[in-house]
Amino acid sequence: MKALVMVLFVGLLLTGCSPQLSCTKEALVCPDGTTVGRNSSLNCEFNPCPEVQRCTEEAKLCPDGSAVGRNAANNCEFDPCPGFCGSSTNAACTTDADCMTGGCSGQVCQGANEDPVITTCEARECYDDVAYGVSCGCVEEKCAWNLPQSL
Repeated sequence: MKALVMVLFVGLLLTGCSPQLSCTKEALVCPDGTTVGRNSSLNCEFNPCPEVQRCTEEAKLCPDGSAVGRNAANNCEFDPCPGFCGSSTNAACTTDADCMTGGCSGQVCQGANEDPVITTCEARECYDDVAYGVSCGCVEEKCAWNLPQSL
């Protein structure tokens, strides 16, 4: 019997077979938010986390004077700038001449025949229609801001 056990043990060593290691079912949350589990081939250590993409630390100046950086979660593209924040009354119109800017800071696009729109007088960068390349006009028969495709 002793000889049989010894033959089996030597046979296991020679064939490279070893008992399968069973790991616990824990998960590790990586810096990028993904999870990895334990690996029996690594003696039940966690699988390596994926490498975190590093972006250059440059900034893009926005029309409102703020700056945005690159975003690793978005393939290192720049985060979007805050947008134009004017409002519109959506008054009926047929041409751009039927519309005008109103409000204390020029942030409202309204009908030329409407009563003046009363607003607070705030000098907010996002009201700067020139910096954002927008204009008040007749858009689809309503007085509204003509916004560029990027806004």
